[in-house]
Amino acid sequence: MAQEDQSYVNVSESGSEVANATQSATSEISDSELYGEGETPAEKTSHVEDVPTAPPSSSPPPPAESSYIVPTVATGYLSYLNVLHPTILYIIYWRDVKFSAVVLGVCLVLLLTLVVNTVLHTLVLLLLSFMVVSLTYTVSKLAIDSFFNREIRNPFSAYLNSELRIPEGEILEWTKCVVQELNCTFNCLLQLLLFKNVKSSLIFGLLLWIASSITNSLSFLNILFTLVTVAFSVPYVYSRFQSKIDDTVQTVVGQVSQIVTKVRDHIPVIGKNKKE
Repeated sequence: MAQEDQSYVNVSESGSEVANATQSATSEISDSELYGEGETPAEKTSHVEDVPTAPPSSSPPPPAESSYIVPTVATGYLSYLNVLHPTILYIIYWRDVKFSAVVLGVCLVLLLTLVVNTVLHTLVLLLLSFMVVSLTYTVSKLAIDSFFNREIRNPFSAYLNSELRIPEGEILEWTKCVVQELNCTFNCLLQLLLFKNVKSSLIFGLLLWIASSITNSLSFLNILFTLVTVAFSVPYVYSRFQSKIDDTVQTVVGQVSQIVTKVRDHIPVIGKNKKE
């Protein structure tokens, strides 16, 4: 029995020796494969540290946040509106429904006030309304601060501490532009009134007669009401149904041109002038 136990111990010791030899051989093979012959893990680590790292990729900068006012371009028959300021186009094309509705409401209220009162009275009422609104906001803000035991100060202190200044450079540039436009307008008006070009002067006189007829039946405020309504309705409707409106206009223009051609053919005087 003692011999059997001794043989069992010898077998187990030999098995552990075989396992240790196998593990050491495997570790040597793995080290030789990873680090190469004659290299140690420390040398391999130095090689890894010597490997140059790739330069950071020059990723494009993140896109800038879109501005509040979306660029708006008038197209089609209303492309001449591009001479206006982008803010005006943004409003009349209803890119922001709330903002455009507020501007339209303010314009209509101002025009209604001008219908009832004079310009000076309207200006005084606007200033009074602004003062009432600011006073109400200030009193409510001070009451809330005192209720919560916070520091009591004017809610408009940020605006009161800053100074409002009109830049002189921009004023001079605007003045130069306005003076140039006025000089050009006066020169053109003088040429039209003194019949430098008879045809242009006659057309200008016809336009003046039409304008006098319109102003005789409509007041200036009614014209302003009409202009505001057209400005806030026509561009939006045209942008929504541009293709249909363009097709309809082209059809109408084609029919009118056909009618004009038939009239010219049937009237001898126009036909002779056309042949000449």
